[in-house]
Amino acid sequence: PGAGLLPDPMFQVGALNLALPEFSSSMPASMVPTFQAMQRFPIGGKLSLRGKMARQSTGMVAAAAEEGWWEVRTEAASAFYRIYEVDQRIQVMEETFGLLEDFETVARSMYAAGAGRQADVLRANVEVARMEAEIERMVAMRVATASRLNATVDRPADTPVPAAALGPLPASLPDRALLRHWAREDRPILAGLRTELDRAGTQRELARKEVWPDLTVGLQYGLGRMEGDYKSMGGASLGFSVPLYAGRRQLKARDEAAAAEAVVRARLESAMALVDAQIGVVLANLEQARTLIRLYREEILPQARATVESSLSSYRVGSVDFMTLVDAQMAVNRFEGEYFGLLASYGREIAQLEMTVGRDLPVTDELLVEEE
Repeated sequence: PGAGLLPDPMFQVGALNLALPEFSSSMPASMVPTFQAMQRFPIGGKLSLRGKMARQSTGMVAAAAEEGWWEVRTEAASAFYRIYEVDQRIQVMEETFGLLEDFETVARSMYAAGAGRQADVLRANVEVARMEAEIERMVAMRVATASRLNATVDRPADTPVPAAALGPLPASLPDRALLRHWAREDRPILAGLRTELDRAGTQRELARKEVWPDLTVGLQYGLGRMEGDYKSMGGASLGFSVPLYAGRRQLKARDEAAAAEAVVRARLESAMALVDAQIGVVLANLEQARTLIRLYREEILPQARATVESSLSSYRVGSVDFMTLVDAQMAVNRFEGEYFGLLASYGREIAQLEMTVGRDLPVTDELLVEEE
């Protein structure tokens, strides 16, 4: 609010019309002491333009703060979905670990009955130990990711983070034209640049008026001697500034303001192009993830699990070797981990898209994943 106020007035105390060189106040026109107040008045609407620029600066900072909020939200979402992925991978690995122990038991039983090989038992031991090591590695990764999430939301690093449960992930999304419209309306960085462009225009208008002289009004009061008695005396003055160096100061400021406005306009156009491109990239990533998720869910995982069941039955009767059984189970472990990685990636891309357009996406009737 101070930007639109008048400049601070000046107050002076002194003496007038003293006799020189002795600085005597014995002259009839001498005034001792004197008091003078002066106020400068910018004309041409300069004060209102400065107040407008201050409000626009506030709007720019507010937009930057909101953009920062979206950045932190997206970072938190990334850590959240990473925790979800790690939790699911650990669960899959623990299930695989239990199955490998069952395979080890089967291999030992068949070896004891003379129908198996010692190499199968040793291979089972190796796979069980390796899976146990993988679980420990993922647990350590989970601790690190939870610490990152805690830091993002300003909590102590060792704050317990429970298992992550997915919210509803929409399978259908608004079309690209609507997303671009939302981004131009709601994305804080674009709103901030538009406000900055308006501010640059206001600055250019102010620079155009800076060459206009400012008025200064003064009032004086003093005590002077007249016919041997002290009398109150007063005066008034009216002045104005002289733009003596306008060619090198005020007129150059106009050129500077026009150039600054052109720079901001170019930055806004560049930012809008980047946002449009980012919408296209995120939509492509979401389409790819959505296709792969359905492929894993409907084809790859059911076939891989059926292969494990078939391989186990065949191994019991000696139709396939133990390596085939283990490889089939490890393929299921890998595919399930990749499936949950795709879900986490889809969630991160949704969060990125929401940041790109500056609003939450509507939850449609068609969901990729129901709320857990």
